[in-house]
Amino acid sequence: METPHRETQCIRIPLRAGQTDRFLAWVRSMQGREAEQLDAMRAEGVSFESIFLETSERGDSIIFYIKAASLLEMQRVFALSTRTIDVEARAMIEACWDTEHATVLAPCLELIVPPR
Repeated sequence: METPHRETQCIRIPLRAGQTDRFLAWVRSMQGREAEQLDAMRAEGVSFESIFLETSERGDSIIFYIKAASLLEMQRVFALSTRTIDVEARAMIEACWDTEHATVLAPCLELIVPPR
C-alpha cells in the first residue's frame, strides 16, 4: 500500500510578551475535546499536529509541527471554518502568537514507515 502524499511544516512562533499563561490555558481547555479536534483536523486534511513550548532568555515560543494533504488548503479551510474549536483557536492565535516574527524551520530528515 502506498503512503499518501503529505506536506509537512515546522514553524517557530514567538508568543507575545505576557501571553504564555493564556496560551497554556487554551491548551488545557482542549483536554476532553479530542473528538472535536479530530473532526476539525479531518476537515482540514491534517493527519498530524504537535505543538511544543520552547522557553529561552529571549522569551517563550512554540514549535508547531503539522502534516497535511495540502498546507494551503488546510489554511484556507481553517480560516473559513465556523466550528467553535476553530473560532476559539483563531482568537487564541490573534492574542498570543507573534506570527509576524514566525520562522519556518528547514526539515533535515523525515522518515515515515509505510503501512504494510
